[in-house]
Amino acid sequence: MYLFFYNLFRYRISVMENLKKLTYLPFEVLDLVFSELSLQKKLELAQADEYLGYAFSYHSRENYKSLKDIFELHSSLPTELWEVLLKYCGSTVKELTWNDDLALAIQQYCPNLESVYIFVHPESFDTIQAFLSDRKDSLKLIELTLHRGVPKTILNVVTRMTNLTKFKIVRYIDDNVHLLGNMDCLQELNIEHLADEYEPCVNTYLIGSSGGTYRKVTQANVKLVIENKFDHPIWSYLKHLKITNRKINMTACFVPHCRELSVLM
Repeated sequence: MYLFFYNLFRYRISVMENLKKLTYLPFEVLDLVFSELSLQKKLELAQADEYLGYAFSYHSRENYKSLKDIFELHSSLPTELWEVLLKYCGSTVKELTWNDDLALAIQQYCPNLESVYIFVHPESFDTIQAFLSDRKDSLKLIELTLHRGVPKTILNVVTRMTNLTKFKIVRYIDDNVHLLGNMDCLQELNIEHLADEYEPCVNTYLIGSSGGTYRKVTQANVKLVIENKFDHPIWSYLKHLKITNRKINMTACFVPHCRELSVLM
Protein backbone atom coordinates (compact mmCIF):
# COMPACT_ATOMS: atom_id res chain seq x y z
CA MET A 1 0.00 0.00 0.00
CA TYR A 2 2.84 2.36 0.85
CA LEU A 3 4.44 1.68 -2.52
CA PHE A 4 1.18 2.48 -4.29
CA PHE A 5 0.83 5.93 -2.72
CA TYR A 6 4.51 6.61 -3.24
CA ASN A 7 4.22 5.88 -6.96
CA LEU A 8 1.03 7.93 -7.18
CA PHE A 9 2.79 10.88 -5.56
CA ARG A 10 5.70 10.57 -7.98
CA TYR A 11 3.27 10.41 -10.91
CA ARG A 12 1.54 13.60 -9.81
CA ILE A 13 4.87 15.36 -9.39
CA SER A 14 5.83 14.24 -12.88
CA VAL A 15 2.59 15.56 -14.35
CA MET A 16 3.01 18.90 -12.62
CA GLU A 17 6.59 19.17 -13.85
CA ASN A 18 5.52 18.39 -17.42
CA LEU A 19 2.79 20.98 -17.25
CA LYS A 20 5.28 23.51 -15.96
CA LYS A 21 7.56 22.70 -18.88
CA LEU A 22 4.66 23.30 -21.29
CA THR A 23 4.15 26.78 -19.90
CA TYR A 24 7.68 27.64 -21.00
CA LEU A 25 6.78 26.99 -24.63
CA PRO A 26 5.67 29.83 -26.93
CA PHE A 27 2.12 29.87 -28.29
CA GLU A 28 3.37 28.93 -31.76
CA VAL A 29 4.75 25.63 -30.45
CA LEU A 30 1.73 24.93 -28.25
CA ASP A 31 -0.42 25.54 -31.33
CA LEU A 32 1.18 22.42 -32.83
CA VAL A 33 0.58 20.48 -29.61
CA PHE A 34 -3.12 21.39 -29.52
CA SER A 35 -3.48 20.40 -33.18
CA GLU A 36 -2.81 16.76 -32.22
CA LEU A 37 -5.49 16.61 -29.50
CA SER A 38 -9.22 15.93 -29.42
CA LEU A 39 -11.52 18.70 -28.25
CA GLN A 40 -11.82 17.16 -24.80
CA LYS A 41 -8.05 16.84 -24.40
CA LYS A 42 -7.57 20.40 -25.60
CA LEU A 43 -9.98 21.70 -22.99
CA GLU A 44 -8.48 19.58 -20.22
CA LEU A 45 -5.05 20.98 -21.05
CA ALA A 46 -6.41 24.53 -21.19
CA GLN A 47 -8.05 23.97 -17.81
CA ALA A 48 -4.76 22.93 -16.20
CA ASP A 49 -3.07 26.33 -16.36
CA GLU A 50 -4.10 29.86 -17.32
CA TYR A 51 -1.15 30.23 -19.71
CA LEU A 52 -2.23 27.05 -21.48
CA GLY A 53 -5.76 28.42 -21.58
CA TYR A 54 -4.59 31.49 -23.49
CA ALA A 55 -2.51 29.22 -25.70
CA PHE A 56 -5.71 27.32 -26.50
CA SER A 57 -7.35 30.63 -27.37
CA TYR A 58 -4.46 31.41 -29.72
CA HIS A 59 -4.74 27.96 -31.28
CA SER A 60 -8.53 28.20 -31.71
CA ARG A 61 -8.56 31.66 -33.30
CA GLU A 62 -12.13 31.90 -34.68
CA ASN A 63 -12.84 28.15 -34.84
CA TYR A 64 -15.68 28.61 -32.36
CA LYS A 65 -17.28 31.62 -33.98
CA SER A 66 -20.37 29.44 -34.31
CA LEU A 67 -21.44 27.16 -31.47
CA LYS A 68 -24.78 26.31 -33.01
CA ASP A 69 -25.68 22.69 -32.15
CA ILE A 70 -22.14 22.00 -30.89
CA PHE A 71 -23.31 21.18 -27.35
CA GLU A 72 -25.37 18.30 -28.75
CA LEU A 73 -22.58 17.11 -31.04
CA HIS A 74 -20.23 16.84 -28.05
CA SER A 75 -22.82 15.98 -25.40
CA SER A 76 -20.35 13.80 -23.48
CA LEU A 77 -18.23 16.80 -22.48
CA PRO A 78 -18.83 17.91 -18.87
CA THR A 79 -20.15 21.40 -18.23
CA GLU A 80 -16.90 22.51 -16.62
CA LEU A 81 -15.00 21.96 -19.88
CA TRP A 82 -17.57 23.95 -21.87
CA GLU A 83 -17.01 26.74 -19.38
CA VAL A 84 -13.29 26.57 -20.18
CA LEU A 85 -14.02 26.93 -23.89
CA LEU A 86 -16.28 29.93 -23.31
CA LYS A 87 -13.79 31.52 -20.93
CA TYR A 88 -10.98 31.54 -23.48
CA CYS A 89 -12.90 31.69 -26.77
CA GLY A 90 -16.21 33.31 -25.83
CA SER A 91 -15.21 36.72 -27.15
CA THR A 92 -15.10 35.28 -30.69
CA VAL A 93 -18.51 33.56 -30.50
CA LYS A 94 -21.12 35.10 -32.81
CA GLU A 95 -23.85 32.46 -32.64
CA LEU A 96 -24.76 29.56 -30.39
CA THR A 97 -27.48 27.20 -29.29
CA TRP A 98 -28.48 28.10 -25.73
CA ASN A 99 -27.56 25.76 -22.90
CA ASP A 100 -29.27 26.34 -19.56
CA ASP A 101 -26.31 24.87 -17.62
CA LEU A 102 -23.98 27.42 -19.24
CA ALA A 103 -26.21 30.48 -18.81
CA LEU A 104 -23.81 32.36 -16.53
CA ALA A 105 -20.78 31.53 -18.67
CA ILE A 106 -22.56 32.68 -21.83
CA GLN A 107 -23.52 35.98 -20.21
CA GLN A 108 -20.02 36.51 -18.82
CA TYR A 109 -17.80 35.38 -21.68
CA CYS A 110 -19.78 36.00 -24.92
CA PRO A 111 -20.10 39.79 -25.26
CA ASN A 112 -20.14 39.73 -29.08
CA LEU A 113 -22.96 37.24 -29.50
CA GLU A 114 -25.28 38.16 -32.39
CA SER A 115 -27.42 35.06 -33.02
CA VAL A 116 -28.95 32.72 -30.46
CA TYR A 117 -31.20 29.66 -30.70
CA ILE A 118 -33.12 28.99 -27.49
CA PHE A 119 -35.49 26.24 -26.32
CA VAL A 120 -37.39 27.99 -23.55
CA HIS A 121 -38.67 25.93 -20.60
CA PRO A 122 -40.83 27.46 -17.84
CA GLU A 123 -37.99 26.73 -15.40
CA SER A 124 -35.45 28.73 -17.43
CA PHE A 125 -37.81 31.52 -18.46
CA ASP A 126 -36.56 34.14 -15.98
CA THR A 127 -32.89 33.55 -16.83
CA ILE A 128 -33.51 33.71 -20.57
CA GLN A 129 -35.73 36.76 -20.31
CA ALA A 130 -33.02 38.56 -18.31
CA PHE A 131 -30.39 37.55 -20.87
CA LEU A 132 -32.46 38.82 -23.80
CA SER A 133 -33.15 42.07 -21.99
CA ASP A 134 -29.44 42.53 -21.29
CA ARG A 135 -28.58 41.94 -24.99
CA LYS A 136 -31.43 43.98 -26.45
CA ASP A 137 -29.03 46.25 -28.38
CA SER A 138 -26.68 43.60 -29.77
CA LEU A 139 -28.63 40.51 -30.85
CA LYS A 140 -29.53 40.39 -34.55
CA LEU A 141 -31.10 36.93 -34.84
CA ILE A 142 -33.21 35.04 -32.32
CA GLU A 143 -35.00 31.72 -32.63
CA LEU A 144 -37.28 30.86 -29.73
CA THR A 145 -38.85 27.43 -29.36
CA LEU A 146 -41.41 27.73 -26.59
CA HIS A 147 -42.27 24.83 -24.33
CA ARG A 148 -45.80 24.50 -23.01
CA GLY A 149 -46.37 26.83 -20.06
CA VAL A 150 -43.82 29.49 -21.00
CA PRO A 151 -45.27 32.97 -20.32
CA LYS A 152 -45.88 34.73 -23.63
CA THR A 153 -44.68 37.95 -22.04
CA ILE A 154 -41.27 36.97 -23.37
CA LEU A 155 -42.36 38.78 -26.55
CA ASN A 156 -42.40 42.02 -24.57
CA VAL A 157 -38.62 41.69 -24.22
CA VAL A 158 -38.18 40.85 -27.90
CA THR A 159 -40.10 43.93 -29.01
CA ARG A 160 -37.64 46.19 -27.15
CA MET A 161 -34.68 44.97 -29.19
CA THR A 162 -33.14 47.67 -31.35
CA ASN A 163 -31.05 45.67 -33.85
CA LEU A 164 -33.00 42.44 -34.25
CA THR A 165 -33.48 41.77 -37.98
CA LYS A 166 -34.46 38.06 -37.94
CA PHE A 167 -36.88 36.45 -35.52
CA LYS A 168 -38.37 32.96 -35.44
CA ILE A 169 -40.86 31.75 -32.87
CA VAL A 170 -41.82 28.07 -32.80
CA ARG A 171 -44.21 25.68 -31.10
CA TYR A 172 -46.68 27.14 -28.58
CA ILE A 173 -47.78 30.47 -30.04
CA ASP A 174 -50.66 32.71 -29.04
CA ASP A 175 -52.34 35.80 -30.47
CA ASN A 176 -49.79 38.10 -28.80
CA VAL A 177 -47.49 37.81 -31.81
CA HIS A 178 -49.08 41.05 -33.02
CA LEU A 179 -46.79 42.75 -30.47
CA LEU A 180 -44.02 42.28 -33.02
CA GLY A 181 -45.64 45.10 -34.98
CA ASN A 182 -43.77 47.51 -32.72
CA MET A 183 -40.41 46.56 -34.26
CA ASP A 184 -39.18 48.76 -37.06
CA CYS A 185 -35.86 46.91 -37.44
CA LEU A 186 -37.30 43.42 -38.08
CA GLN A 187 -36.83 42.18 -41.67
CA GLU A 188 -37.48 38.44 -41.47
CA LEU A 189 -40.29 36.92 -39.43
CA ASN A 190 -41.04 33.20 -39.07
CA ILE A 191 -44.03 31.99 -37.02
CA GLU A 192 -44.53 28.22 -36.69
CA HIS A 193 -47.23 26.91 -34.39
CA LEU A 194 -46.78 23.18 -33.66
CA ALA A 195 -49.49 22.53 -31.07
CA ASP A 196 -52.67 20.77 -32.19
CA GLU A 197 -55.18 21.88 -29.60
CA TYR A 198 -55.12 25.59 -30.44
CA GLU A 199 -54.66 27.54 -33.64
CA PRO A 200 -53.73 31.18 -32.98
CA CYS A 201 -55.01 33.97 -35.16
CA VAL A 202 -52.29 36.10 -36.73
CA ASN A 203 -53.36 39.40 -38.22
CA THR A 204 -50.66 40.58 -40.59
CA TYR A 205 -52.01 44.10 -40.50
CA LEU A 206 -51.36 44.34 -36.77
CA ILE A 207 -47.88 42.84 -37.20
CA GLY A 208 -46.92 45.36 -39.85
CA SER A 209 -48.86 48.36 -38.59
CA SER A 210 -45.81 50.20 -37.27
CA GLY A 211 -44.18 50.48 -40.66
CA GLY A 212 -41.73 47.60 -40.35
CA THR A 213 -39.64 46.83 -43.42
CA TYR A 214 -40.18 43.07 -43.74
CA ARG A 215 -38.30 41.32 -46.54
CA LYS A 216 -39.35 37.76 -45.73
CA VAL A 217 -42.37 36.37 -43.86
CA THR A 218 -43.05 32.67 -43.13
CA GLN A 219 -46.15 31.54 -41.25
CA ALA A 220 -47.17 27.94 -40.53
CA ASN A 221 -50.19 26.42 -38.78
CA VAL A 222 -51.81 29.66 -37.72
CA LYS A 223 -55.11 31.18 -38.73
CA LEU A 224 -53.87 33.90 -41.02
CA VAL A 225 -55.78 37.13 -41.53
CA ILE A 226 -54.63 39.45 -44.30
CA GLU A 227 -56.77 42.55 -44.48
CA ASN A 228 -57.77 44.40 -47.60
CA LYS A 229 -55.29 47.23 -47.32
CA PHE A 230 -53.16 47.69 -50.41
CA ASP A 231 -50.99 50.30 -48.74
CA HIS A 232 -50.26 47.94 -45.83
CA PRO A 233 -46.64 48.56 -44.67
CA ILE A 234 -45.92 44.83 -44.45
CA TRP A 235 -46.13 44.50 -48.24
CA SER A 236 -44.01 47.51 -49.14
CA TYR A 237 -40.62 45.77 -49.06
CA LEU A 238 -41.66 42.12 -48.94
CA LYS A 239 -39.77 39.87 -51.38
CA HIS A 240 -40.43 36.39 -49.95
CA LEU A 241 -43.79 35.18 -48.59
CA LYS A 242 -44.41 31.58 -47.53
CA ILE A 243 -47.67 30.43 -45.98
CA THR A 244 -48.24 26.85 -44.77
CA ASN A 245 -51.77 26.83 -43.50
CA ARG A 246 -55.24 25.35 -43.51
CA LYS A 247 -57.13 28.58 -42.84
CA ILE A 248 -56.43 31.83 -44.60
CA ASN A 249 -58.75 34.83 -44.52
CA MET A 250 -57.23 36.78 -47.38
CA THR A 251 -59.61 39.22 -49.00
CA ALA A 252 -56.90 40.89 -51.06
CA CYS A 253 -53.17 41.03 -51.29
CA PHE A 254 -50.89 43.35 -53.19
CA VAL A 255 -47.18 42.62 -52.98
CA PRO A 256 -45.44 44.84 -55.53
CA HIS A 257 -41.86 43.62 -54.99
CA CYS A 258 -42.44 39.96 -54.10
CA ARG A 259 -40.05 37.59 -55.91
CA GLU A 260 -41.13 34.35 -54.23
CA LEU A 261 -44.65 33.37 -53.18
CA SER A 262 -45.43 29.96 -51.73
CA VAL A 263 -48.87 29.01 -50.37
CA LEU A 264 -49.40 25.42 -49.11
CA MET A 265 -52.91 24.59 -48.01
